[in-house]
Amino acid sequence: CNAFLLGLSFAGDSYAAPLTEAQLASALEWLTPRWTKYQWSLDWMTDHRQVAPGRKDDLNPTEWARLLALLRGKFGGSG
Repeated sequence: CNAFLLGLSFAGDSYAAPLTEAQLASALEWLTPRWTKYQWSLDWMTDHRQVAPGRKDDLNPTEWARLLALLRGKFGGSG
């Protein structure tokens, strides 16, 4: 998957502690110029749990939902 997917990662264990506001803001700062340039969609977003079920378990589903809600609020769309 790494040959055709772009990864966004966060430091820490999202099961032990939620993502911080600074982490989420940093993700938005990095994503914003690329989102427009490449015309990304929330329909294209996925996480490790979906790509490698049983092998990867990040992000915590609650944190994945927070991230998607933030992206939906910033960029609109489904997902």
